[in-house]
Amino acid sequence: MIELHPEYGHEMVRGIGFLGEARAAILHHHERMDGSGYPYGLVGHQIPEFARVVAVADAFDAMTSTRCYRRARPVAVALRELERCAGTQFDPRMVRALVRALERHGWQTSVTSDEAAVPVGPPGPPRSPETGASHQIRTG
Repeated sequence: MIELHPEYGHEMVRGIGFLGEARAAILHHHERMDGSGYPYGLVGHQIPEFARVVAVADAFDAMTSTRCYRRARPVAVALRELERCAGTQFDPRMVRALVRALERHGWQTSVTSDEAAVPVGPPGPPRSPETGASHQIRTG
């Protein structure tokens, strides 16, 4: 069932013209560079570029978010996993772009639900993802 969500999502937005290439990203964000993804097992540059961007962002979000079955991973751990999978699962260019953006701008968690934010370290400016240091919680 979970492997069908890209097709369901794509079908839901199919008639929304202004979404343009975002529709392809919705459909193909679980495709992998080596062809092991779904729904169609596309390989490399058969995967639309925007979908390759979303694939990296989606994986990063999944790893750094707490789920009902596991705690969030630290940003540095998630980035190492993305780098390890660059070229097989993820487009190396997109992984490098995310790493560079986080090196430049740091990382802050934004609370977007009704759950209480629990700081994992002292408040302060965003830290480099390479240090694995705590990050500031920003609400609102």
